[in-house]
Amino acid sequence: MSTADLDKIKTPFSRLLLLWRRRYAPVIVWAGAIVLAVVLVQEQHVYVDAPGVVESNTVFVASLVDGTVQSLAVDLLDPVEAGQVVAVMDDALVRSEMAVAEAELERVRALLDAEMANYAQDQQLEQASVQNDLRRFQLNEEEARIDHLDRVIGHETDKVTLERLAVQLKREAAMRDQHLLDDATYDQTRLTYDALKIKVEKDKQAIELAEKNIDTAAARRETQETMETNGSATDAVLRALQADIGAQQAQVAAVQERRRRLTLVAPVSGQVAAITRRPGESVLAGDPVLTISGEAGNRVLAYVDERTAKHFDVGDSVELLSKTHPRKIVTGEIVKVGAVVEPFPLRLQASPMMVQHGYAILVGGLPEGAFRPGEALDLQLRGVTR
Repeated sequence: MSTADLDKIKTPFSRLLLLWRRRYAPVIVWAGAIVLAVVLVQEQHVYVDAPGVVESNTVFVASLVDGTVQSLAVDLLDPVEAGQVVAVMDDALVRSEMAVAEAELERVRALLDAEMANYAQDQQLEQASVQNDLRRFQLNEEEARIDHLDRVIGHETDKVTLERLAVQLKREAAMRDQHLLDDATYDQTRLTYDALKIKVEKDKQAIELAEKNIDTAAARRETQETMETNGSATDAVLRALQADIGAQQAQVAAVQERRRRLTLVAPVSGQVAAITRRPGESVLAGDPVLTISGEAGNRVLAYVDERTAKHFDVGDSVELLSKTHPRKIVTGEIVKVGAVVEPFPLRLQASPMMVQHGYAILVGGLPEGAFRPGEALDLQLRGVTR
């Protein structure tokens, strides 16, 4: 019997599996390891600790004009609301300018009264005509403008006094609560303030009525001008009166603007952090009178070492840990990365003997009120190799 007729001996499956594990499995495992190593090298996560501080929304309230601080409406560490009056500059110059404007207005009014008297006398000597009616309407319009300007000057003077009384009333209320002032003195100031406040509100309505009177007089004058066939009847005296009244209106508008600049208001809500000028001290325009620390910040300014900054970019995740409450962990993300190497702020230096340098990063996306302004934090940044 030949060997071809003999049955082939089959290799057991366990033997084949053993041969496969010995020959091919190591190759596959090593190939997978190489591929995984390449992937890990290309996308390797980097964790870096960095110091940071919660951004403080600090603003300086400065005077817009040269002058003297007349009074402060707040004290150190007082809470303030945006738009609240915090200080008032001395208003002596504005009050004197108002007095001059009022005196000048009386002079113009006297000229207008004299011109109206001349017009009345002319009316008795001449018959009524379209030209005479036009002149009368012109005089009435200028009289309405003077009345309006007179009310505006008085209103602005009262507002200056009201602002000063408001600060005085608040200060006296605090003194009364501390039993440093008797109730009678406080009540007298309060009643004066309330009466003047009512008068200021009523003056607003009177000014609106005076503006309507100007519009009515102007409408009558324009209607009469359409009927005039011989040209304008405005003479030199009336033109001079109109110019004087226009000049007074411009002067009052300038004084109004200066008066508004005397009142310093809080641009943001927060707390009075510092007072740099006290009542009676002189300041130049732009000099800060006090500092306000805004409400809780929601951004953090941190610094990373210049050797590791390349691993981080906008959008990377950041964990923030409070130094005062270590268990408090908040997650944010990088919103900006600095482009210039700079020294760390002294507060964030690990050692005052060795200055650290790196890049500034700004972290946002934090919950509202998560940390207090100015609070120091520890940050853990999670990036990838780039």
